[in-house]
Amino acid sequence: MNKTICVFFLLLFFLLNATTFAIAKSPEEKRRDPFVPLIDAKGRLRDFLELFPPRAQNLPIKVELKGILWDENNPLAVLADKIFPEGSSLGGGVTLEKVNEDHIILTYDGEKFIVNLRKEGVKK
Repeated sequence: MNKTICVFFLLLFFLLNATTFAIAKSPEEKRRDPFVPLIDAKGRLRDFLELFPPRAQNLPIKVELKGILWDENNPLAVLADKIFPEGSSLGGGVTLEKVNEDHIILTYDGEKFIVNLRKEGVKK
């Protein structure tokens, strides 16, 4: 009986992971950044796009995230010395979909791209 339960959970685990990894298009997109924690600052497990972000080189424009002005009701992103609210068009068909505390999510041609805010000079 214990063997049957173990096999069931193993199959369930592999099926759930197989559907998650089928989203990525190439082996390079499956690699997780080892410096991104599995759990965010609020204690929640990060979603697939945060752990396995698509390659930003597929964007038609260069995106340089300089800062985030965080407010729960009206978050803003500073890109190339300009301030953009959520839903803004950045040009070339790229849209700023979501602004989070430490990253932004862009959409282009039906794909989502995550651009993390680099925190230089921060020491722990």
